[in-house]
Amino acid sequence: MTRFGLQCRAALAAGLLGPTMAMASTVGDSFDDGRTDATLWTVQTEGGPTIRETGGSCTVEVPATSSGSIFYARYVSVPMFVGDFDAKVDYALDLWPAGNGLRVGLSIEDADSGMACERTNFGPGLQEVYLADFGAYTLWFPTSDTSGSLRWVRTGENVAAYCLQNGEWTLIGGSHGSGGPVRLTLWVWSHDGNFGHQDARILFDDFFVQDSASHRRIAPETETVRTGKVRSGTLQDLADDDDSSQILAKFLVPNMSAPIVRVDLTYRSDLLQPKALSSVIRMRHKNAGSYVLRTFQFDYPAQSFVETMSGRPTQAAYGNFIAPCQGVLSRFVRQDDGQTGVRFEIAVTGLASAQLPAFEFEFADQFVAE
Repeated sequence: MTRFGLQCRAALAAGLLGPTMAMASTVGDSFDDGRTDATLWTVQTEGGPTIRETGGSCTVEVPATSSGSIFYARYVSVPMFVGDFDAKVDYALDLWPAGNGLRVGLSIEDADSGMACERTNFGPGLQEVYLADFGAYTLWFPTSDTSGSLRWVRTGENVAAYCLQNGEWTLIGGSHGSGGPVRLTLWVWSHDGNFGHQDARILFDDFFVQDSASHRRIAPETETVRTGKVRSGTLQDLADDDDSSQILAKFLVPNMSAPIVRVDLTYRSDLLQPKALSSVIRMRHKNAGSYVLRTFQFDYPAQSFVETMSGRPTQAAYGNFIAPCQGVLSRFVRQDDGQTGVRFEIAVTGLASAQLPAFEFEFADQFVAE
């Protein structure tokens, strides 16, 4: 925890957190270990900014050359939050030139919309503010703070954005939301029309969420792999020799006679009436070629698989592929024992490499919230 992270801890000790609620789980990241927790975050960047963990903080660097109708670097939560929750993150404006036009925020995002609690500069010659962006309208007030905390509290369908000033939480604004499953995002962003074209550096620290829902991250219980009509077995049966304990599986996909691999996984959960259910696969491909990943979730009443993610291109670097289920989620949980079933497929979509392409999997887990 860095120096500016002590500010919120002092507020906690003084009992200044404001609204409180009964909580079933806590999710958090101190950013102290110098690496992105892939089970908690998906990294997204566009137009120049970068984000990484270093020096005990999550650091966003924004080069003066950044550009685009919107450009950003962000951490998007892998878990979805489905109940009442209290989420906060500390920030510090480590390099913050006047008139930079940057927005620093903790956002709530669902499939269709988002809301942001921000420490923002409107652009060259314009105000420095705390701001709550609810989509249809914004609320803000001026500030000269260069460090502090941003916070969202959701109770039912009501949301409220706060900032920490002088050891006390100050309300920026409130609104009415959907109350449905959301992800939380830490990010820095701007637009060509606002950006001051100056280098900037922003630090995040001590992110945590207290949630009234229960959360589970579940590793596969069983697996079956089929590579076209060529071979079948378990992930380990088809794995290459590998000394890394972090890799769930590495195997070859036949790309000529049977250009597909199909993996069926089962999991087991004690949450039988989920409000959020996602498959999260972290993988990369090792060789040249074009490949796509599709995912499915087993519908027990229908006794068939339902597609949850259509063909997404794989990457040469490790990436998270998140496939949330839609509809009546209890259909995807076997009610007598909590079993869930996931299928994913990889197919060649372009010219294949001369070598058979190898795919490495760091994890393929099920995330459940109830």
